[in-house]
Amino acid sequence: MRDEGGPTLSAKARAIRAGDVRTISRGISGIENGDEEMRDLLRELYPFTGGARVIGFTGAPGAGKSSVIHELIREYLRFGLRIAVLAVDPTSEFTGGGVLGDRIRMPVFHDHLYIRSFGARGRLGGLSDSCGQVLSLLDAAGFERIFVETVGAGQSEIEIRYYADTVVVVANPNQGDDIQMLKAGILEIGDVFIVNKCELPGADAAAAELTKMTHLFAKGERDGDQIAGYIPPVIKVSTREKIGLPELLNGIEECLHYLEDNDLLRASRRRRVEQDLSHTLSRVWQNKVLAPFKATPLWQSLSEDVSAARLDPWTAGERLWEAITAADFITTLPQKTTLPKKRSKPRKE
Repeated sequence: MRDEGGPTLSAKARAIRAGDVRTISRGISGIENGDEEMRDLLRELYPFTGGARVIGFTGAPGAGKSSVIHELIREYLRFGLRIAVLAVDPTSEFTGGGVLGDRIRMPVFHDHLYIRSFGARGRLGGLSDSCGQVLSLLDAAGFERIFVETVGAGQSEIEIRYYADTVVVVANPNQGDDIQMLKAGILEIGDVFIVNKCELPGADAAAAELTKMTHLFAKGERDGDQIAGYIPPVIKVSTREKIGLPELLNGIEECLHYLEDNDLLRASRRRRVEQDLSHTLSRVWQNKVLAPFKATPLWQSLSEDVSAARLDPWTAGERLWEAITAADFITTLPQKTTLPKKRSKPRKE
């Protein structure tokens, strides 16, 4: 449903549909800050989603994800595609701040390219909590390929599977043995594997080992929504020597064609929708149920009993759940106890 926006769309929605960079950036900032008005904007834009293909990049810190994306987008831009890059960076648990360095590593400027760094804000899984909403906005803005680079958190970085149509796993020579890779859960989520820095010793051995192991995880055997027949390719890449980049582009596009030819992109979108619904329900639960519930005498009393070891946390949890599931529970919550709204800082025009 990607028809051109008609007069019923708001000015912001029309500007995003037209690809206005400033409005897109402000929209993403509003999503990150939890602005209420962004909900209405996303409702307007959602009918225009579904045209973008999301390509996730994951791997250990220092594997070279940013460098690979930096070189790969140059290859894509030669075909005239509109490209967006979301680079998720780690942030402080205490201040919420962070150095968004991935943007610095991608010094490419082009009319068809949009690059945005944003913080994970303490979220596990290598992604930001607002990732799904930002992807919807960029999709509605008409970007045809969206690259998502995860934080680089190692073994916990598998949430990208829920958002990306195709997942690229970046590894290095001598990065670890096969048991370590199995622990990371990487083999189960990868659609394309690359051995970056292939000019270093051990690259051939690493590629051979990966090739052997990927045959154990053919798509039909690892995902219930996939069919058998696709084996992830292993590609040797060097961003320094400019080796393997056209082959990487071909590998990604062949995977996307495979998904499209076998009507599997629908399953990919379904995963993304279910993840977004889970996050939305979690936010509603936090704001409308849990936050006011913490102000009730029952919560305070049970918390004190558990702290003093007069009651174990499991029994306390059961009592809290019984109170929550009571028919009249919602009506007894303090109506004025809500989380403060986050507001974007005013911008100078």
